[in-house]
Amino acid sequence: MTELARNVARLKLSGVATDPDPSEVPPDTWTDCVNMVSRETAMERVKGWNWLSSNSSLPLPALWHIANEETSPYWLYFSENAVGIEDGSASPPGIGALTWADMGVNASDASIDQFTGCVLNGQVIINKKHTALGSYDYPDSNIVTADTTNPDLPNQTLTGAAVFAYRQFLVLVDCIVAGASLPNRLQHSSSVDRGLFGWNADWWPTAENDANFTTLGDQRGRLVGGITLGGSALVLGERQLWLMTYTGGPLVMAYRNLTREVGTLSRHGFTAIDQRAFIFDDNDIVMTDGQRVQSIADGWVRRRIFNEINSEQTDRVWVQYNRPGQEIWFAYPEGNNVYPNRAAVYHLPTQKWGFRTL
Repeated sequence: MTELARNVARLKLSGVATDPDPSEVPPDTWTDCVNMVSRETAMERVKGWNWLSSNSSLPLPALWHIANEETSPYWLYFSENAVGIEDGSASPPGIGALTWADMGVNASDASIDQFTGCVLNGQVIINKKHTALGSYDYPDSNIVTADTTNPDLPNQTLTGAAVFAYRQFLVLVDCIVAGASLPNRLQHSSSVDRGLFGWNADWWPTAENDANFTTLGDQRGRLVGGITLGGSALVLGERQLWLMTYTGGPLVMAYRNLTREVGTLSRHGFTAIDQRAFIFDDNDIVMTDGQRVQSIADGWVRRRIFNEINSEQTDRVWVQYNRPGQEIWFAYPEGNNVYPNRAAVYHLPTQKWGFRTL
């Protein structure tokens, strides 16, 4: 058995199915980003042990499973050199066909940990940190790039470090406007009617739309990302958490600070399950329901994680929910590793911890 196969086999302990053919598995049995194994040279789909990609020189943290009424279910993935899809067919369209140049990104600058994304109205939204905002169009296999220029001030072009979706809005955080860095700026688009493509949105507020922007926080570090939490959105910074709630009216959103003592290590360092968010902080693992923030890591778990973690690569940690196993994986690079190779695993029903090698 190869080293890769042995690592795949370990995942069986978490409850992830490994024997059905990928094309025969119902869409609702594929969970967020857990049915895969990340290696130095590839990412493997666990179900069926079929290769998703084998030409990347680095692990692939950006991977979505998309299922909507307009298309067949498919996987969207990113590599250092391309955007591709896998839909279970013998010759899936798009693999290797799209390069980051389609988003105006130089391949040499396409470090995969700089990408974030979300889904709005069935469309996959892709953001390259402070460079480009686009959408992957399946099955036509092309990238549509958003125009975020202020129509009244053409020199004001908006970019963000991360994107997320809340209700019918797209949200950018840690923005650059006309070359000026605004690390605590949050800017959301106008709302997009259901069934319409996300680019039917304006990014600059006028009397005719509900786009807007605000500044959150002080000197507690930049904003990092966001995620829907119940009827609100949790906005995460390096040392701050905010709750954003749609109210309508001239301000559109209301903002409430939860804490200025907790934040997230990376743009992929948090996830939300059942109206609770789980966050990889810089010295703890915490949970919030939007009302209070509490530590969930036992003392020995916390000590082990932060004794082992590569303090130079903390911006590459990731958090994912393994739905079949009811586990949350907090992955981090151990020792001198550049990419996560160890995961602290939190079992939700028992609130017990364990560790896995990735």
